[in-house]
Amino acid sequence: MRAQPWLGCLLLRLLAAKELGCPALEKHAVGICVEECSDDSDCEAAGKAGHSCCSNGCGHVCMKPGVSTAPSNPFALMAVLREAVFADVLAALPEPMSKSEMRSVKVLSVKYPSDQRRDACQAFHKLAAHPKVSSVEWDGASPNCAEIEL
Repeated sequence: MRAQPWLGCLLLRLLAAKELGCPALEKHAVGICVEECSDDSDCEAAGKAGHSCCSNGCGHVCMKPGVSTAPSNPFALMAVLREAVFADVLAALPEPMSKSEMRSVKVLSVKYPSDQRRDACQAFHKLAAHPKVSSVEWDGASPNCAEIEL
């Protein structure tokens, strides 16, 4: 009996997909709460060849192995100021991608892109130590600043 060359290619493709596995979930990630599949064969049956049945943080969906489709959310900080001196406080921080000054309540909100974890952590530490800031908190997910050299 002669082996079929396409069978070997198919086997290698399946093994490579299994080695990649499901994409890693981001911290605090929550996807849609739908059970689209229970195993990889459900993905094949749904016409999604080469996909794996992966957890998305709430349900299970068919995804290409090793490819993350979850958008990365920015890191947001909210600081309560002792005085309405927004310019002084902002001058001490790495440049944020966006900022919002809520003057009536003396709250400053700054956002950093998810790929600028170091800047977000520096901003948190600078805000926490700033004499004109009474408190600072992450608004949503926070990076693991202990793992980042500042």
